[in-house]
Amino acid sequence: MLGGPATFDASWTNSRLEKLLPVTFSGDSDSGPSDHDFHLQLTPAAMQHPVFRLAETGAVQENWSIVPPFQRFGRVDSAKPGAQVWLSHPSEVGPHGPRILMASQPYGAGISAVLCLENLWRWRLAKDSDPQTFDRFWRQLFRWMGNVGRQQVRIDITAQDLRPGQDIEVSLQRQIEPQSILGPNRRFLVQVENSDKHVIQSESVDLADSQQTGFRFHPDRAGSYTLNVRDSEKSLVAARVLEIRDTDVELEHTARSLETLNQWAAVSDGLAFKAEECPQAADLVAQIRKKVQQQVSRIQDTPRRVGLNPWTFTLLLSCLTTEWFLRKRWALI
Repeated sequence: MLGGPATFDASWTNSRLEKLLPVTFSGDSDSGPSDHDFHLQLTPAAMQHPVFRLAETGAVQENWSIVPPFQRFGRVDSAKPGAQVWLSHPSEVGPHGPRILMASQPYGAGISAVLCLENLWRWRLAKDSDPQTFDRFWRQLFRWMGNVGRQQVRIDITAQDLRPGQDIEVSLQRQIEPQSILGPNRRFLVQVENSDKHVIQSESVDLADSQQTGFRFHPDRAGSYTLNVRDSEKSLVAARVLEIRDTDVELEHTARSLETLNQWAAVSDGLAFKAEECPQAADLVAQIRKKVQQQVSRIQDTPRRVGLNPWTFTLLLSCLTTEWFLRKRWALI
């Protein structure tokens, strides 16, 4: 997701889009122009990541220092527990630290990312900018995001409700490696971390090429859980973040939508109640019956204009026809 203040606004709060992104949206989304230009501030993780290496030579921070400054950006509230912040504002601070300008997180079998900068294309067109650095950054970013799903071990979650207090079934499958020199079998270490980065479960599994095996863990509470798969050398070969929510999806937005339900009820001549305020069935039927009778009474008591009566039209047509025949007979036409 790429954009500025008009893109990262409060209308996305608690939406499905916010659930898959690495940040939460801010209610104070209109940042407006800054008093002065600002340069992008790389986090320590970004300085070590190949995506942010803009040139073959020179320090990463030095190469980024010549990137043109920006003035407008989209405000987000905070990074989620499983997210990685790459770029931040050098001076402006939000409710949870420096304003986030770029972040990412694993989601499902892929990755989601945000870049909260307006008119990023000005980087390439700036007078003192090197267009090759802009092109290289985008190539590396898209290559990295596109290759995230190509992990040595595929992590699948079977169709189930991800709720706290229930066992979560995970399927692990090693991808085919034709040029692998490690033999047909390989031992992997599966670890589950909670939102506090504490390992709550660790288990060793043996996987051959294309072989599947099951793994199960038990989340005690709602939150973000990260599944990490490491090889025998403790190198990370696969990862996936799961959001365990203690909510009933079907009833998640019922309270907020009561006003909408009342509007629909008014349009459809129905009634809307909160579950805890819903009357007994007999009382509810009585209310509906009373409302229907009132509507029927209003319809019966509604006066009608004479011109809308079909008999009036018939009489008028008869008079006009008679007048025509009389004029015809008396040779008046």
